[in-house]
Amino acid sequence: MAKVIPFAPIERLIRTAGAHRVSESAGVTLTEILEEYGLEISREAIKLAEHAGRKTVKAEDIKLAKEMILNLTQHVTTDEQEAQLVVEPRMTKEKIP
Repeated sequence: MAKVIPFAPIERLIRTAGAHRVSESAGVTLTEILEEYGLEISREAIKLAEHAGRKTVKAEDIKLAKEMILNLTQHVTTDEQEAQLVVEPRMTKEKIP
C-alpha cells in the first residue's frame, strides 16, 4: 500500500493524545493502520454512493460506511469470543464417575 499520510500529522496526533515522544516506528505503524482503515471505509462509501445512483461520495456515505464497518467488526469480535467460549473446554479437578 502506498503511503498517503505523512509522518508529521501522525506524530502530532499521537502527541495530542498525550505522548511526550513518538518513535518513528510508532508513527509508521499508526499510519499503516489508519490508511488501511481509511481505504476500507472509502471502498464501502463508494459502494453506498453507487447504490444511491451517485458518482460523488458524500459525508453521509463516509459516516454510514464507518458505522457499518464498526458494527461488522464488533459483531465478528463478539462471534469470535463466543466461539472461543464454546471451543475451549473447562479444566476441572473433579473426577467424572
